[in-house]
Amino acid sequence: MEPIESDWLPIWFSIKNGEKVAKEFAELKTQDLADETIDTANLPHRIIARHGVGRRDTSYPLKKFKVGNRAISQHPDVLVDTLFRIFESISDYAFEIISTHVIAAEYGGVPQLTPKTRDGGLDGIVRFRDSSKSDILIQSKQWATPIGPDDLDKFLLDAEVYSQDQFGHEGEATDFQLIFVSLMGFTTKAKKYEQSTDLILIDGDDLAQMAIKNKVGIEELSISVLDEIFWRDLGEQ
Repeated sequence: MEPIESDWLPIWFSIKNGEKVAKEFAELKTQDLADETIDTANLPHRIIARHGVGRRDTSYPLKKFKVGNRAISQHPDVLVDTLFRIFESISDYAFEIISTHVIAAEYGGVPQLTPKTRDGGLDGIVRFRDSSKSDILIQSKQWATPIGPDDLDKFLLDAEVYSQDQFGHEGEATDFQLIFVSLMGFTTKAKKYEQSTDLILIDGDDLAQMAIKNKVGIEELSISVLDEIFWRDLGEQ
């Protein structure tokens, strides 16, 4: 059960620029170290909470801390931003590799990389063992500007040429699922153009979120935390 607003216990910090921090996090009670009238009774080691652990004069609150909750809630956004910055810094071929692996994980297929050069306009392929599923052709661009409709049209033509190489003159681009990955996204005209095709457009943020979801380049760690309800009930005995 989430505690109501009045249940939050104040936590005092003696820091520089206390007023600035207090404005950002209203739930923090602060004292500025430059203040000569500092009240040492309100330093963290003097906090006495209703339920706590340790020596009787060094009890600490076990209540959930709003700032901590906020940090946890923001963690996915921080991770997406970090991955995006990594995507910006790696080589263009490395970006093609990560795009192919992430999409393969997202769709449940097997990644197949194309050569660094003379790839026929295709940067990656995702194969499926299930013959009822169409393989995926991938174009990846690590450009510093959004992709326009001309690049989407070229990808469609390259996909059609590849399909004809695979299936003869009857081959068409629609024989495959087509995904275009662009680090910096797509122009408004490109998004409008997409609506008249079977293309799937993925930008850098989308790719990062897929990587997190499918644990591509992501390691999960678990930590032990106090059971608040257990200690609260024990403190009432």
